[in-house]
Amino acid sequence: KLTHASFIKRLECRNRSVRKAAFDAYYAEYKGNRVTIAATLDGAVKSHIFEARARNYGSALEAALFGDNVQPAVYHALIEAVHEALPAFYRYMALRKRLLGLDALHLYDAYVPAIPEVELRYDYDEAVELVCRGVAPLGEEYVETVRRGCTVDRWVDVYPNRGKQGGAFSSGAPGTHPFIMMSYTDEVFSMSTLAHELGHSMHSYLTWQHQPVLYAEYGMFVAETAPNFHQAMV
Repeated sequence: KLTHASFIKRLECRNRSVRKAAFDAYYAEYKGNRVTIAATLDGAVKSHIFEARARNYGSALEAALFGDNVQPAVYHALIEAVHEALPAFYRYMALRKRLLGLDALHLYDAYVPAIPEVELRYDYDEAVELVCRGVAPLGEEYVETVRRGCTVDRWVDVYPNRGKQGGAFSSGAPGTHPFIMMSYTDEVFSMSTLAHELGHSMHSYLTWQHQPVLYAEYGMFVAETAPNFHQAMV
């Protein structure tokens, strides 16, 4: 059965017809609701513009960044940095197309390993240990908290389940431990996702341990630092 969790696994299949069939079936559901999705997007854009004007912001972007105390110039610098790096990404995609022996590269070709010999699989317990090894430079106490959270304290809702939404996130509040929602399968992508969400969780966990409630929240520009660092370490 095609589900949110099995979708990525189908896109890693060496058989291109399987990848295409999964992609077409998955996005056909979105295509069937495209008018509703477009109307929702239109309403969201209009609401952002209205709120920015009502509160005398210079733009909807400025209004969106205000809560994080970030200047629009910082946002634009991030976009420019991505654009500057695009040539390297284009070279990678050209190499991927050549290694897969394809005339044209489609979105459903983005996850399949470009080299047949590199098809790594890790069950959840192996992934936890690899994450712990990756973040070992952060200290024994840090590693033990990660390991205990993933096992004994059951921070993670691990496996796919009927009706479970797609994606992954870390949540919680002061006075609790972090809660991670994800659908772990045995690909490297899942292990990377686990590492990412544990970065969020440890950021929150340590904040709740050392900061008063008033300062326990953090903005989006800070929020993605710890999880991306976790992924890089792993």
